[in-house]
Amino acid sequence: MNDPASSADAYDELRAALRDGVERLIAERSRRRRASRTLGIACAALLLLSGLALAATRFVGSPAPTSVQSDIAAVDTGMPAALQLDPDVRNARSVASSGASTLWLADLAGGGRCLELTTTYYPSVRAAGCATGTALDATPITATMPNDDHAGPGDPVVIAGDVRAAGAVSLSLRLAGGRTVPVPFGAQHFYVVDLTGADAADVRAHGVALVAEDEAGTEIARTTVPSDWDASAADVQRQTTIDVTTRSDGSDFTKVLGIDGVFRDPKPASLQLVYGDGHAVEVALEPDGSFHYDVPRDRQGDFMTPGRLLGRDARGRVVVERPVAAVAYWRATSR
Repeated sequence: MNDPASSADAYDELRAALRDGVERLIAERSRRRRASRTLGIACAALLLLSGLALAATRFVGSPAPTSVQSDIAAVDTGMPAALQLDPDVRNARSVASSGASTLWLADLAGGGRCLELTTTYYPSVRAAGCATGTALDATPITATMPNDDHAGPGDPVVIAGDVRAAGAVSLSLRLAGGRTVPVPFGAQHFYVVDLTGADAADVRAHGVALVAEDEAGTEIARTTVPSDWDASAADVQRQTTIDVTTRSDGSDFTKVLGIDGVFRDPKPASLQLVYGDGHAVEVALEPDGSFHYDVPRDRQGDFMTPGRLLGRDARGRVVVERPVAAVAYWRATSR
């Protein structure tokens, strides 16, 4: 017969063993769930960080859209074959981006490049610009700043370009108010930075300096943007004695179809156009100082050699002189 006391003790031992086993099982499962949750959180964080890295690099190296390719290709429209730059628009790509603004590049076969900046701040302000290798070698920091003539004193400012100074590892903006704004590089030391609020107002009112430094933090290059960088075309014209434009139809920029302009005070008493071969013609001046001259058909191709506009006072003395040449001539001199 079993001893009741012994059976009770055995049951107590069994209950204790079961309780300890269950507690260990619960603890082990909790530990595993915590490890699983920790691993899940770590994986989620890794994915998030990877997503941020992808977002930051998505635009750098991206193929240029058709609209940008067309803008860059248009730099050769109307140019003779010998003066065409032939940018590699098929391989045009982004080299820096802030998200709202992107800088696009197309290489030139003989060295140099064409750039176009697109920005959501000023979507209608677009113009491709090209520079040969020789011109770039003399420019340690380049900067382009699109602007709308109707922009206000506090509207956003976009600055883009590249740093070519040897040894440069960083770029920053030095604002007149004393603030320094670091500018991150995209590919090949290209950059684009958007300024808003007080920083934008500071640049519009006082200009800005772009400073490149080496690894030791020593300044090795600087370029300064003056305070009137955002002056409208009308403001610039008002500050000059004479404003001259040449007319072309876009199909052949070796030709000049007409010459227009306006004098501001003091206005000359007479105006003369002297062709490159020395032939001179009088150009009528309107009472308000404006003039419009239609170039005869047989002389429209003569402006690859510059002519001169000569303004004379009442005594016949030259008081204003301006060169006049075809667009293709100016392209040739810039190469």
